[in-house]
Amino acid sequence: MSSRSKKPSCRSQNALFRFVRRAAEYREAMPTFKLADVLAMLDDSKPEMDELELRASQLKAESQKIFQEIEAEYIAKGDIEGLEWHLYHRAQMEELTRLETDMELKRLTMEKELEALKQEIARLEVETAEEKAKTAEYRSMLRGETA
Repeated sequence: MSSRSKKPSCRSQNALFRFVRRAAEYREAMPTFKLADVLAMLDDSKPEMDELELRASQLKAESQKIFQEIEAEYIAKGDIEGLEWHLYHRAQMEELTRLETDMELKRLTMEKELEALKQEIARLEVETAEEKAKTAEYRSMLRGETA
């Protein structure tokens, strides 16, 4: 079993990402995006998310059981060094999982911030174009009056 399958939050995050992606696709397809539509999509995704959460909790419980069995074997053998090694690497795996989750959250946050900045740039470009048009119109009006 890979270490990725033991991360419950990753599966639920993936389900949420799929929901958001589907919502975005739906929004692009239908410009009239209503709250009722979003709630319907959420209702459609909820069973899938619940199933993934259940599976993730089962995998976490299973991995905890495996860890406890391994630790019990080391204790039964009296292998303190092996137990310490196992506990150290288990802590390292948990730290790596936490760091991966943090990095993913930071990446998503940065993507949102980037999108917000792009929208702000687009708004400012439109504003600048409007100001340039007004300035050009004002200058031509002044030239017309002075000529």
